[in-house]
Amino acid sequence: MSASEAIQCRPVEVQVGDKGLERAVKHLKRKMASEGILRELKRRNIKLPFETISRADRMMDERVLETLAEMGCYRIWIGSESGSQRILDSMQRGVTVEQVQWATKAAQRHGIEVGMCLMWGYDGEQLEDIEATIDHVKKANPN
Repeated sequence: MSASEAIQCRPVEVQVGDKGLERAVKHLKRKMASEGILRELKRRNIKLPFETISRADRMMDERVLETLAEMGCYRIWIGSESGSQRILDSMQRGVTVEQVQWATKAAQRHGIEVGMCLMWGYDGEQLEDIEATIDHVKKANPN
């Protein structure tokens, strides 16, 4: 590869705290899923393996998952947190158990492995909520 063909990269500064990381992830998702970047990677015949993290509600478009897979995404970590809708609502997650289930299966259809971030012992969590989470993970079958 000649110097003129090299991809220029610069460090990205991420500030943690006060939703700084959340904003950085949102920004990264928008940038990575853009058609322009994908076009340029295809033009240069480059596929960069990477993994990312996302909320399920941001993965409800097959085109986003298709683009991520084409770019080289091999794993997505989904912020599932719980399989109990009551607990998700208590957390004010703004996502449903059904969205997590759909996003997991959709990512897998595109050849993307899925991991789940789960939270245990949330304030007010009961045995039924824990059982719902276990059932949720079994049904979603992340890999």
